[in-house]
Amino acid sequence: MALAPGQITARQDYAKGLTAYEDQRRWYSQKAGALKTRAQRVDLAIIGAGALVAGIPALFGEGQLGFLIAALGIFIAVMQGAQRIFRSGEIWPQYRQASEQMKSEARLFTQGVGAYACPEDEAREMYVLRLEAIIAGEQSTFFAEQVKARDKIKKGAT
Repeated sequence: MALAPGQITARQDYAKGLTAYEDQRRWYSQKAGALKTRAQRVDLAIIGAGALVAGIPALFGEGQLGFLIAALGIFIAVMQGAQRIFRSGEIWPQYRQASEQMKSEARLFTQGVGAYACPEDEAREMYVLRLEAIIAGEQSTFFAEQVKARDKIKKGAT
C-alpha cells in the first residue's frame, strides 16, 4: 500500500513518540562532535607548542628565551595531562557509535525489515529493548574505561 506524500506509517509515528531515545541519540551525536573538536584542538596545541620548543632555540638562540621555552614545556605537560584526564579523544568515538547504532535501529524499525519484519507489538518491544541495549553497552564501556583509568593512575602513584 503506497503512502501519500507526507503521510507516515504507524511505526514511524511510534518511533517519533519515543522522544527520550531520540533525545539520547541527539545527545550522543552532539557530545561526540564536541569531544572530537576539543581533542583535536588540544592535540594541535600540543603539536604547535612542541614545535615551538624545538624551533625557538634554533631560530633565536637560547639566551633570554629560556623562560618562554620553559613556559611552553609546562603548557605541553598541562595539555597532555588534560588529554589523559578528560580523554575526549577516547570517548567521542563511543558516543558516535551509539548514535549511529540508534539511527540504524530506527531506520530498520520504521521500514519493518530485518529483525523488525514481524508483528507490530513484537517489533515495538524489540525496538525499545535494542535501544536500551545500545545505551547500556555504551554506559558499561564508559564505566569500564573509568576503572581502567583509575587503576592506571593508582599504578603510577605507587
